[in-house]
Amino acid sequence: MSISFFAYHGQPEQRQIVIDHISHLASLGFRSNTTNSSDHAIDFLEALADGSPDPAVAFQKTGFPYPLLQICESIFQGLPTEQAAAFAVELVQTAQVDVDVSDVTSHFLEWMIEDALSVHGRSGLQSSAKDKGGVLTKLAQMPCDVSKRAKRRGLPLSTPDEKFAHDAIQLLLGGGNAGIAVDWIAGLASNPAAKYEHFARKLTEMMGTA
Repeated sequence: MSISFFAYHGQPEQRQIVIDHISHLASLGFRSNTTNSSDHAIDFLEALADGSPDPAVAFQKTGFPYPLLQICESIFQGLPTEQAAAFAVELVQTAQVDVDVSDVTSHFLEWMIEDALSVHGRSGLQSSAKDKGGVLTKLAQMPCDVSKRAKRRGLPLSTPDEKFAHDAIQLLLGGGNAGIAVDWIAGLASNPAAKYEHFARKLTEMMGTA
């Protein structure tokens, strides 16, 4: 049985609190005064968590699971300040209290990996990941042969690309790697800034249709 994650834990009042808070920070360019009166930039997760760097607090405020928060943060950091602020406001406004957002992360990663496969090919993706370290090195080393067990059982066969996409998503969902994947794929583009903009539009669209 899958776990449901309802945006804002199903509470309209909490949704409005988050929208008002993020809209206010956006009007300030996502900058805030610290206790020593100096000015500092605020990232998206910190903004959602009322200044705390703890993702558990951001989840408490929004109901967004941690991998989804990671994707949001990576996109936010990859955008210019003005566009990042607009993305943050639109995203929290798009999420509705009666919507289960538990599958948004996997759907976004699936779309992102399949789109990258269509551009760079499986060998290109694995080659680009091999020197990145951590989970991306593991991804580069993943075998992509179709399961012999599936052949013996007469099950529908996945293509090597489909198997790669499936295994990559499972790997990236574990251990807090969703944001790393976003930065990796954006970095492969000839125009990373435009890719982050594309990601922002797609994630917001998926949040709205969840």
